[in-house]
Amino acid sequence: GTIRTTEIRQIAAAQNISPGAGYYLAAMRGPITDADKAALASCGAEIVEYIPDSAFVIHIEHSRVATVKKLACVEWVGLFNAEYKSSKPFAAGRGQYIVTLFPGQNADHVLAKLKTPRLGGSLALPGKVLRVLADKSQLSELAKSSAVAWIEPYVQPQLCNNAAGVISEIPGMRDDLG
Repeated sequence: GTIRTTEIRQIAAAQNISPGAGYYLAAMRGPITDADKAALASCGAEIVEYIPDSAFVIHIEHSRVATVKKLACVEWVGLFNAEYKSSKPFAAGRGQYIVTLFPGQNADHVLAKLKTPRLGGSLALPGKVLRVLADKSQLSELAKSSAVAWIEPYVQPQLCNNAAGVISEIPGMRDDLG
C-alpha cells in the first residue's frame, strides 16, 4: 500500500529511538544510481533489499540515520515498521504463514517468541524462511520483531504441469532418440 510519509514523520518525531542499529526504509529521489548506493554506504548504511519504486530497506545505527536523511539523493527515511511487513491484513483465526527473516537473524529466537507448534516436525526452511502456524495476534507480535522482514500466507504448492510430457509426446521421442 501507500506509505504516508507526512504522518510517519510526526510519529517518528515523538518516538524515542534506542541505541544500537535497526532496519529503516529509505525512499530515494528518482531512479537509483550507483552513486546513490555509495552515498548510503558512506553513511554506514547496509543496503538489505530493494523495494519498488526507488526505495531500500537499510540496516544502520540509529545514531547515523540523521546523516542519511541529509543526503541529496534521499527523499525520506523512517523505521521499517510492522505495517510494512505484509501486503494485506492478517486473517482472523489460525493459519499457516511464511515468515522471512532479515539476514543474520536467529530463527530459534523468533520461534521462541511465537510460542506456537512447529509444522511437520521441522519449521525452519533454507535461507531463514519459516513456515508457522499462527493466529492474528501472534502474527502482529512477530511483525513487531526487528528480525522479521516479511510475512505472507502460506499457499500449498500445486502440480500444474503433470501432463506436459504426454501432450508433447516427449516419452515417445525419448524412446526413439535415446
